[in-house]
Amino acid sequence: MTSLGLPASGPTGSTLSHLEGALSGCIGYLEGILSPADRSKFEDHIAGCDGCRAYLAQLRTTKKALVALAEESIPEALKGQLLTAFRNWKST
Repeated sequence: MTSLGLPASGPTGSTLSHLEGALSGCIGYLEGILSPADRSKFEDHIAGCDGCRAYLAQLRTTKKALVALAEESIPEALKGQLLTAFRNWKST
């Protein structure tokens, strides 16, 4: 296992721990926040893991789609209603 929770190459061990490691590894990799050592370990892992490579590709596609979305303002009246609804929900 690497410090990212991923096996050194290919999916072995617990599926859940592999998925958790893949999630944190892929996000850190895409955001550029992995240490050089973790980045290298992650790249070694995805070289031999079809599932993680596919997941990384999906995250890249999602990130590109989200960046392309235009930010729209919420009308003040609706914003107030949403904030009130959230506060009421949080207090119950």
